[in-house]
Parts: sequence; structure tokens; C-alpha cells
Amino acid sequence: MASPKTDVVKAGTALLGQWLYDKFDLEVETGTIEPTSEPGVVQLRLVGAKGLNVDASVAVIPVYDPEADPPTLQRKAAWEERLVELGVPPCVIWVPPLATLPDDAGDQRVGAIAETVAGLGESERGEVAFPVVLRVVRDGDEGSYLNALGGLSQHWARFTNQVMGQYRLDATPIHRLPDDAEETTKLVDLIELIANGVREVGKSANIPAQDTWAVQRVPGLNSPLILAASPRLQPSEGRAVRKSVRAGLRRAQKAFSTLDASRSADQPEPIRAVLFVGLFRSIEEENVAIALKGMDPTTFGSMDLACVVADGYVKRLYGPQPGSVLEH
Repeated sequence: MASPKTDVVKAGTALLGQWLYDKFDLEVETGTIEPTSEPGVVQLRLVGAKGLNVDASVAVIPVYDPEADPPTLQRKAAWEERLVELGVPPCVIWVPPLATLPDDAGDQRVGAIAETVAGLGESERGEVAFPVVLRVVRDGDEGSYLNALGGLSQHWARFTNQVMGQYRLDATPIHRLPDDAEETTKLVDLIELIANGVREVGKSANIPAQDTWAVQRVPGLNSPLILAASPRLQPSEGRAVRKSVRAGLRRAQKAFSTLDASRSADQPEPIRAVLFVGLFRSIEEENVAIALKGMDPTTFGSMDLACVVADGYVKRLYGPQPGSVLEH
């Protein structure tokens, strides 16, 4: 069984290959993706139009520790085994930050994931929704304010002047909201309706909702992969991300130098790319780009491309370099 770090490398590189095809019409000429060295440097052959045929060295850098939580690792392995038993095709399941994988691989959520992936075409991305229950408490009669915790914390202002009194909403069962903003609006409207029905201070009401995870079919993989972190991971903690980014870039530069030293003089210089992989609730919430702003820009002088992947999306952070074959 591959290590969790190897799984991150496989998933990240597969997604980058798909992105290179969509953006630059470059196809990865490989059946399966396997890392060849630390820090997860993968050698790819890119084939494009007009006879373009070029090698690429991709350093995949997780900005979280995939091996930090043993219970999560055990559950990840059990879930992946169960997905294989159910005949689920190669895919990536993104477990949102702060979410806990249930310890029962027979959990209904595994079946829901299998059903969702079965409905996806090659390279398609989708969402699987799990039912959860939120709780709203009336704390006072004055004003119009709702303090939202958890997955709706960023939407607290939407309740102002819409609720009659002071409320506290426990939305911690929601770890990720759906891509469709209209679905979030419907949930906000439902919460307002139910909250206003709580007339007495200290009383509460339950609200049905859904926790939505991203899943996707990804070419280049040979089995379902679950990307999950410790449920204690705080994705907004910039210090840990900066540390991972800086340490990862140092390892990548060293690995690229080693590969350059082993390349013969008649071999063309490969494309060098760095891919950061993070677990964020959405690609919009990634903070890798902020971490890079405080770094010496010459760090990227020998690199053609830097991207971050999260929640099933690839976001370009830097490049291509002027003159790079990616521009042709």
C-alpha cells in the first residue's frame, strides 16, 4: 500500500496533467503516475501539437502533513479498500478540513461516494452531499444578530436584519459548502425561517442541512484515493503553511539540481514545475499564494511554473517563464 504522501503526489500530478491538457493542449504520456524521488518529484513526458515532445520535472509539495493523524490514516485505508470492493473507478475524494472520517468503512457515506463517482464521466468533478443537523439557539430578544460557528461562519452578516433577536448557530457539522451559491442561499433562508420561529430565550431548534464534499474522476490514477488530514488541521493557520512552502521549495530546488547534474549535455532541459497540494474548503481560501509573496523572487528563477491544487481545482501562482515551451 502506498504511503499517504505518495497518494498526495499521485493525485496532485494527475490533476496537473489534466490542467496542462486543458490550458496548453499538452498530454501526459504515461499510464500511471509514480513519484521517483523526494520530495515527490515526478518525471513526465508531455506531448503536444506540432510535434512538441518535452520532459517535465514536477515537485509536489503538500502544505499539510498527510501522516499526522494515525486514526485518519487507518480510516482512509479502510475506506479506499471498500471503494475498490464496490468497483469505484480511479478518483480523488477531497475530505474537507476539520472533517472526521467515520471509523466504519461500511458507512452510508462510502456508498454515496461510490454512487456519485459512478455518475461522473472521465475527468469530471462532482459533489456528494451528506445529511447533517445544525442547531440554532435564541440568546436574546434585542437587535437582529446571529453568531454563526463552523461552515457558515463567513456568512454571519447575511442574517443581520433578517432575524428577530440574538441567535447562536452551531454549523460545525458543515465542513464545506456546495459550489452552487444558490444552494447556500436556500440554506440561509431556511435558517432564518426556523430561527424566527424560536420565540423564547434559551430555546433551540434543529435545522436539516448537508455537508458537501468534492469528488472527481482523474486520468492517470489506478485506484480511488482519499485525501484527508487530521480533523484538528486549521487551514487558515498561515504559519504552518508558510513553513511547509519554504521547506518544500528548498527540497525541490535541491532535487532539481540533482536531476540537472545527472542529465547529459545532449539532453534538452526539462520543464520544472512546483505543485502545492492543500486541504482547503475551496480554492478561493488557499493561502499558499500569500506565503509566496514574502519569499525571494529569485527562488523561482529556475522554475517554469508554480501551481496550487485544492478542492479539485488547479490555480496558477507563477509562470510560465518567458520563452518556456508552455507559451508555444
